[in-house]
Amino acid sequence: MEQLEFVPKLFNSHKSNIMLLTRTSQLSGKQHTMDLAITEEQIDNFISGVKVQDAFPHLKPHEREFILTGMTPEEWDDLVSFGE
Repeated sequence: MEQLEFVPKLFNSHKSNIMLLTRTSQLSGKQHTMDLAITEEQIDNFISGVKVQDAFPHLKPHEREFILTGMTPEEWDDLVSFGE
């Protein structure tokens, strides 16, 4: 797995745990960035081997998939429609 780079994103709101994650898609090779509501503690847990669904239980499945593979929902849709 490529190195994960999580960058805190500062907001003028009460949501201080929003981070930007940039990943390279394993499907297309393109880089994508997603805003994710995650904490440094969750990131540390994931990097130390906690399963993605346990480290980030509040995230939607497509957000967890993005962490794992860098694939966006649009790429998944294109992949599924390609097989039809």
